[in-house]
Amino acid sequence: MSLATVSTGNIIRQQVIYKCYAMADLWRSLVVIQLIAIFFSALGSGGMGTSDDIFSLSVSTFSNDIVFFFTVFWMLVASALITSKSYRYEDFSYVTTRLISQVSNGILLLVTVLTASLFTILSNYVIYLSIFLFRNDEFYPGLATVGAPGELLLTFSAMFGYLLIASAVGYFFGVLIQFSKFFIAIIPLVLFGPTMVRSLFIFEFGYYFYAQESSIILFMTKTIITALLLYAASILVMNRKEVREV
Repeated sequence: MSLATVSTGNIIRQQVIYKCYAMADLWRSLVVIQLIAIFFSALGSGGMGTSDDIFSLSVSTFSNDIVFFFTVFWMLVASALITSKSYRYEDFSYVTTRLISQVSNGILLLVTVLTASLFTILSNYVIYLSIFLFRNDEFYPGLATVGAPGELLLTFSAMFGYLLIASAVGYFFGVLIQFSKFFIAIIPLVLFGPTMVRSLFIFEFGYYFYAQESSIILFMTKTIITALLLYAASILVMNRKEVREV
């Protein structure tokens, strides 16, 4: 019998630290994914050209859009992997409850989103340096290449919002799949089934509801509320599972 008092906050803190170490392979995979995306981004994301009898002009544009899309895909996969049995069973190493485990997962996802957003912002400078060092062409930095603090904060907020939704969607889908393997077939039908009625219906709604929002405050409000609703739904689904299944 122990007289030591264990606080909920201390357990959550220990679980978050432990899970960050346990996700070392996922962190490394993020770096690898972004390096691959940076390589493709350095090749150019678009361009145009013109010529006549005297001269020829070719213009190439560069951005970190590819890095961002790769990171969104990584976030979906990483968030789903957190719900797998191998990661969930590690919680039994602690004196914990399902609520504490879910809260620690939520904090872990938040840390992951913040880190991935920061890495995506910094990738813009890596692309800039790569072009400057390894290409002999004339290079003209755009306004977003080395932005003012306000522009960087705005870009970071937008990336954070999108990655936050991606993490919540990936976590929710991962929980559904862990609850029942039938969702492996149902989820694609939910995502792509409406396209039979109207082309890209879900994606059009997401585009107009999130991407077309002109106010960064409203955009962040929408993304945070969406992520909280998906996370709350994930907790309700996980509470219906057995404590530990073979």
